[in-house]
Amino acid sequence: RADNQDFGGVHMGTALECARHGIIAAVADGVSGGKCGREAAELAVRALIEGFYAMPDTLGPARAMQVPLAAYNRWLHAQGRGETMANSATTFTALALRGRSAHFVHVGDSRAWRFSAGRLTCLTSDHVRPEPDLRHVLIRALGIEPELRLDHGDVELAEHDRLLLTSDGIHGAL
Repeated sequence: RADNQDFGGVHMGTALECARHGIIAAVADGVSGGKCGREAAELAVRALIEGFYAMPDTLGPARAMQVPLAAYNRWLHAQGRGETMANSATTFTALALRGRSAHFVHVGDSRAWRFSAGRLTCLTSDHVRPEPDLRHVLIRALGIEPELRLDHGDVELAEHDRLLLTSDGIHGAL
């Protein structure tokens, strides 16, 4: 496309952040029908990374990702009702790596993948219309609804496992 609506980020953290919270990675794909999809995607990734490390480590990775994303979702939903960011929304998928576990959160049609023992497995399910000709229509994403409905999951990692985050521009083409 002429304009890319995707934004991704990884934060390895300081030694203390890594010990307490782990490493975080996220990908977001701004909804092209909105006025500021790219900005919505970038702000989502930044809100997660900044908010995640501000949470107490006793919350656990899933809750430490949920809290800042829920706050960002409320803000984005309100902004999307105005003129400047009309209908802005973004898909979002993130992984927090802590010890030998990967914790993920997800909304929309970005995806988290695990490559283990020679097999690629999708860890997330797309939040799109079920009809074959409408699978490009999102039913859930950041900013679409006032209250965030975020999928959570975790997976134990084995040595040499690989994790991948993609937007539909990647996995749609493959």
